[in-house]
Order: sequence, then C-alpha cells, then structure tokens
Amino acid sequence: MTRLFFIILCTILILAACNKEDKQPPVVYTYPVTDVTIRQALTGGYIDDTGGSEIIRRGMIWNTSGKVSMSNYEGITEEGAGSGEFISQITGLEPKISYYVRAFATNHSETGYGQEFAFTANDGNIEIDLMVENISFFSVIAHSNIFSDGGDSIVERGFIWNAGAYAPDPTIEDHTGRISKGAGNSSFATEVSGLTSYKHYSLRAYAINSIDTFYTEHVSFITLAVEDGTPGEVMDIDGNIYSTITLGGLEWMAENLRTKRFNHGTPIPHVTTNQGWYYLDSPAWCWYENDETQYGQFYGALYNMHAVLTDKLCPVGWRAPGFEEMFHHLSNYLHAEYNIFNFASETEKLTGNVLKSCRQENSPLGGVCETSDHPRWNTAQSHYGTDFFGFSALPGGYRSGNGNFLNLGERGRWWTNESYSLGKDFSVRASSGQLEITNQNKSNGLSVRCVRDVTE
Repeated sequence: MTRLFFIILCTILILAACNKEDKQPPVVYTYPVTDVTIRQALTGGYIDDTGGSEIIRRGMIWNTSGKVSMSNYEGITEEGAGSGEFISQITGLEPKISYYVRAFATNHSETGYGQEFAFTANDGNIEIDLMVENISFFSVIAHSNIFSDGGDSIVERGFIWNAGAYAPDPTIEDHTGRISKGAGNSSFATEVSGLTSYKHYSLRAYAINSIDTFYTEHVSFITLAVEDGTPGEVMDIDGNIYSTITLGGLEWMAENLRTKRFNHGTPIPHVTTNQGWYYLDSPAWCWYENDETQYGQFYGALYNMHAVLTDKLCPVGWRAPGFEEMFHHLSNYLHAEYNIFNFASETEKLTGNVLKSCRQENSPLGGVCETSDHPRWNTAQSHYGTDFFGFSALPGGYRSGNGNFLNLGERGRWWTNESYSLGKDFSVRASSGQLEITNQNKSNGLSVRCVRDVTE
C-alpha cells in the first residue's frame, strides 16, 4: 500500500512539473518602426518560439507613457493567430506626439512581448520654396519645390498674390489672385498672367494638408512698365472720345471728363443754379459758369465728390485715381524714373510743371504754347507748363459749395477717390509748379481725370 502511494505521488509530481514546463510565454521580436506619418506608422513582429502551445492572438500595442503591456496600452492591432512574421499598420496617431510600441503574442497560457520602441508622429509641416523669373509687363513665371510633405498627403498647392506696395501678405482668405495646381507632393510651376503693367505684387506659394495651410515667405516684384508716352483713346457712355497717355504703368485720360451720364446710362443731375448747388449731398455736375461752348468743350465738366463716390462716373474699367496712384505711380515715379530734379531749369524740376499743358499766356516756349486762347493757363512770372509727358493738365477751375465759380485759368483741381469727412483732390496752379494734395468739401465741383491699369 505504501509503495502504491509513493508511485501515485511521483506520477502527480512529474505531471505537474511537465505542465509547468509547458506554460512558457512566446518569444517575440518587435520590428523597428518605419513609414511614420502624422496619422500612422508601419511596424510588426516575429514569433520565434510559441512557448510550447498554439498562438491564439498576436499584434501590436502602444501608448504614450511607455512600459507597454496588455494592462497598459492605448492602441492595439489584432493580427490573428499563428507563429512567424506579421506586419501591422498603426493608425489613429496625433501629429508631434511620441509613442511607445511593442509586439505581443498570446498562447493558451501566457503573453510574450517584444522589445519596446519609441517613435514620434510627424508634425505635418510642409516645407516649400518659391522662385520667380521672367517678369514681364503682364506676367511672371513662378516655381515651387516641395522638400517635405510633412508626412501627409497634400490636397492642394498653388500660388496666391496681392497687388499694391502696401498690401498685406496674401492668404487663402485674403488675396487678389490665386492659381491652384491641384493635389500632389511634387514640385509645381505656372505662368501667373493677367497682371497689370508697372505694379507692385506680393506672391507666395502655398500647400494644404489635413493639418493646415503652409506658405512660403512672400516674393515682391514690380511688373515692367509699358513705354511711357504710349498714346491711346477711350470713349465714355455719351460717346465722347478722350486722348489717353501711359505713365508708370497706368493709362491716364489726357483730357478732363465731360460725361453727362453714369457709365450704366443713368443721367447725372445737372445743377446750374447756386441755390440748387448749395452744399448738395447727392451727385451733381455742371459746366464752368454754366457755359459749355466757351469753357466746357475745353476744360470738361465739374463734378461734386458724391458723383465720384458712386464709382460709376468714369468709363467701365476706369476710375478716379487714388492717393497712392497720384504719388507712387505718378509723382514719385517721374522723379525716380526720369530724375526730373536734374532737368535743365528750376521750373522744369517741378512735377506740376511737367504735367501741365504748355498752352499759357506769355509762355517762354513760344509757338503753339504761347497763347491767350482757351484752353490755356494764365500768365505766371516764373512758372510755365512743359507737358513733357503729354499729360496736358488744364486749369478748369472749380465750383465752391455755395455755387460760386473760381480759378479758371489759374488752377486745375481733380478729385481723387479718397474720401473721409472731406474729399481729397490733387491740384496744380499757374503760379506754382508743385503737385498739391488738399482737402475739399464734398459739395465742391472739381474736374476729373480717369485712370486704369494697363493690362493685356
């Protein structure tokens, strides 16, 4: 009996030892993490030893704190059962977050783990550059290289720009022009066309992914100027034809406006009496001294600021000039491009004198310039117009807010489109060669010279 008991006990101990030996965890190796993007990464594992029983579960686990285990993970992939190699795509990552990952395998009794690897999801930042070349009158060639896609697909790339020397950097939300080159992670280029001659532009390349929109630093350039002095013509809604002249990339009327209708055909109120004109707060026009035959045909009409502010006074595509156009595109341009300060005489060094018509009483230039017939400037002791560029500024005078007519022959005043509590004009006097900017009551009647961008 004792011998039988001993045999049974030994058998139980042997079986228990064998069973214990069977309960081994699988031996697993973790593959290094590759192909990391902002949202996913590629890894996997290899089960070198099943631990003595069938692998019933395997995959990858990860977290953001380390020491990853089946009781401490934030993400998991399930790669089925069986031994050998498996590959896993880790998804659901967040940009710029660090993660810890390892392979696991579970048999009927235990779970084994591979090495723990750390990696960081991409930040999603796109790296691009911008180059411009072949700047012409109306276009430029733009190139952009993509050095890094930020680990994400680029859903759109292209170029955006703003016009004007003081315009802000262009953005997707705020820009003058935009050319999309579609999706893709490769370099791209295009001709940016439809630009204006002799105009300042700020250009950027952009690329968009699921994280953000990324921009290059802006590149500034000025398109080439159409040759100054290039003549042209424009017709208003009434059929009046005006000579034009190109200066600094802008086409200017070389005559004062004389339309009686807005450019959509609506008549502009014609107000002749002082009582009717008296500090009007609505659009109106008139001839100087209400005399079209003697003055209107030469000096054009006089309009109050309210007519200018409709943006319907000039022919379609034309406008009253702004402050920047008067001083950046005209006065400053003439000094910078032609250095008129170095002209022969003191009179010729002044912007107003080179813009004035040469027609003047007692003009020292003689010929057709020396005349007492309208249109002409009054005589002046030391100042005279040279009309060096063909701008042909004439002194149409003005009508004050109370209806009186003043300064014909002595002063030309032209509205700008700048308006605050008062309107702004630019003016030239017979007795001075300066180009002046002054504030005017909006009810005053002034001449108008329309302007437009020179485009193809």
